[in-house]
Amino acid sequence: MSDSYAIRPKLLVMGDALRDIYMHGSWSPRNGALRFKPEDILEFDGGAANTLANARAILGDKAEVIGWTNKEPLRLYRFIDQEVRESYVQIATDSCLSLPKVWGQTFLDGIIISDYNKGTVNKPMPHLVPVSPWVIVDSRYRSLHTDMLNLGSTRIWRCTGDEFDGDWALNFNYTLRTDGANTIHLMKNDEGKLKLVARWNIPQIPVVDTCGAGDTFTAMLGAWLIMHPRIADPYMADNKLTEFDWKIIKAVPSCIAAAQEVCMKKYTAITTERL
Repeated sequence: MSDSYAIRPKLLVMGDALRDIYMHGSWSPRNGALRFKPEDILEFDGGAANTLANARAILGDKAEVIGWTNKEPLRLYRFIDQEVRESYVQIATDSCLSLPKVWGQTFLDGIIISDYNKGTVNKPMPHLVPVSPWVIVDSRYRSLHTDMLNLGSTRIWRCTGDEFDGDWALNFNYTLRTDGANTIHLMKNDEGKLKLVARWNIPQIPVVDTCGAGDTFTAMLGAWLIMHPRIADPYMADNKLTEFDWKIIKAVPSCIAAAQEVCMKKYTAITTERL
């Protein structure tokens, strides 16, 4: 192993892996009930598995991206008929994992916790200490046990407009609230009150499928942060922004570009944006 390989930054993506299954076909009555006849079935990595795949694609060999997810993904079915209507059936499996004993001996450059609603990281884990400069939490569900936030020195929550909750946001140093085609807001926890740091208007695009866009946004944010551990800007002092404030501000345009690219593709897609 070369020295350059050995010193690559390390990003951990953990949480519930999903398997997004798109079933194209048609519905028809049979024995008094509607039955779905599949004609084409496509499968893609979803949830934490999609976040992991995007992070690996974005970073390539510039960083070591470690995946720690359930071995049997949760299977999420999308039944798409000829009228392009969607319905969902989710078959849950046990995805609970135990933290390995090496946490206290391993230092990471960043941690992303993604899709944690089905048991992977919602157990109490006392006595955890920071093993990373930051931890990003991504998902609508708030079943994540707050012990897990102790793994990172700086805590970031990436949520959508409908998912935002002011009380939950106070568990974090930063909240990055995306809202589809609407304005993105970056808020900071300032002594128990949320303070607006920055906002972005989103360029309008032809949307094909939004599935996985949030995973991609978060993957790019994590990738950008580990590739830019230090940053300085002449406007920091004038705007009373900290270095970490400015790092997130600089990262967001790349996150928007990656997320919008997958929105213009069918199904759960992987971005071609690279760092």
